Amino acid sequence: MSEKLKHSSVEINETKSIAKRDTSFATDSRDQRAIMANCEKSFTNVLKILNDALHNIESNTVFEASMRSLCIQLLSDYAVGTERPVEQSTTQELVGEIIDWLMNDRYLLLFVEENPVKPEEFVSLLGRVGMIVEVSEKAEEQKQKAEEEKRIEALKVIETRRLALIAWASEFGMSRDWVDATFDISQEKVIVHGTLDLSGSRVTYLPDHLYVAKDLLLNNCTSLERLSIGLQVGGNAQLRNCTSLKELTYGMSVRGSLDVSYCSSLTELPPGLRVNGTITADHCESLTTISPSTAVGGRMSLAFCTSLTTLPALHVTNDLNLTDCTSLKLLPTGLSVYGDLYITGCPLIDSIPDIFFVKGTVHYTPTRKLIRAIKKSKNRINFQPIPSLI
Repeated sequence: MSEKLKHSSVEINETKSIAKRDTSFATDSRDQRAIMANCEKSFTNVLKILNDALHNIESNTVFEASMRSLCIQLLSDYAVGTERPVEQSTTQELVGEIIDWLMNDRYLLLFVEENPVKPEEFVSLLGRVGMIVEVSEKAEEQKQKAEEEKRIEALKVIETRRLALIAWASEFGMSRDWVDATFDISQEKVIVHGTLDLSGSRVTYLPDHLYVAKDLLLNNCTSLERLSIGLQVGGNAQLRNCTSLKELTYGMSVRGSLDVSYCSSLTELPPGLRVNGTITADHCESLTTISPSTAVGGRMSLAFCTSLTTLPALHVTNDLNLTDCTSLKLLPTGLSVYGDLYITGCPLIDSIPDIFFVKGTVHYTPTRKLIRAIKKSKNRINFQPIPSLI
């Protein structure tokens, strides 16, 4: 044992004697402030001893036993001085946590240096030891056990998803080997690192939380009724002639272009739809709703959407094609088109909104009311009539 540690042991014994005298005095004395002052001196000595001795402690059972005895005695003194009962078993458990902590690390030294501890806070310090840092073997075992349980639970979730994918694939004639070769399954997503091509298949829905790194090809999937919740496509999404598809999913994201032309049952372009490239939804005869939050980074074509009656104030960074939207009644206030606007074959449009921007040319089929509205318009927009072929 080093000279500094021997000196610390002497101080420990002296402090124990002080604490013992304070305890016997507590039952007779009326001066509670004096008791607390002596308790504070005892606690201050303990913290000083720890501060001095921690530098020399590696694994010393004599010091461990002395500290355990001293802390129990001091905690008892505190209970007497403040009339707060402390159970012996609880005390030993808390002191044991401190000893385990001291013998494994030096965090208490830093804690004491940065946060001067008053006597009345010492019990609270003991109780918080386990939350300050977990270094005991028991804590490490519990941590490892929890991590292992978490890992096993994750594997169970992944295997459940895999079995569900195998059952899904079997519905349209794909094998277990195809699933294992095509999909990378995690707890959060089902990932395809390349292109997913199911064109012409009997697929009826896509698995939820699907991420396709490249293109998603579903052309002529006439049995497809539902897409994936949280669908993300890193390339283009082609869903032409999916005649049973009634809606796209909320928050669907496509980094390339989206083509849903000839999806005759599709009724809506939903909220949160984000397409970096072109949106093509030509010949969607049931389409009635375009969400105002639809974001398109390129051209947008809604030609021959004959059930579409209204349009939100979209912001289109290229051309907007509304050719032969025969039920469309008006152009919305605030519509912004940074390419050309095509409203040929839209006989019900007979007015021009006051707040309306087209950077290119408005191509329209001339009618008397529309020609009159164009003449009255104060917008500096280039209008180009295209004669009707009928």
